[in-house]
Amino acid sequence: SDLPMMDYDWLRRTGSSDPCVTFEIEGRDDAKQTSEVMFQTVNPQWGAYFTVACDDPEETLKVTVEDYDRFSGNDFMGTCLIDVKTLADRELHRATYYLTDAKGKLRRKPRTWGTI
Repeated sequence: SDLPMMDYDWLRRTGSSDPCVTFEIEGRDDAKQTSEVMFQTVNPQWGAYFTVACDDPEETLKVTVEDYDRFSGNDFMGTCLIDVKTLADRELHRATYYLTDAKGKLRRKPRTWGTI
């Protein structure tokens, strides 16, 4: 929620984003899932389940949010890293994670990056 507006209308001073999310085990190309695109929203709700194969609790789940752009390529919106060992019980988990920039840093106002 509270994702940044990536598609800004300067004339109307409003905007939105077209977010999609990628779930992957860091460093492994074979363990990756991508959500559908939620058009024109900064507060998407997918209501979907994603399964990414992982047997090593020491690995890290990388969640990346991008703004979908059909012709120019997706724009990075934020990312978060989740230790797989916190998900080892294989149960449904509800938690809030602040998105960080590409270097893993939060801005001074974390809400500007959004949460998942």
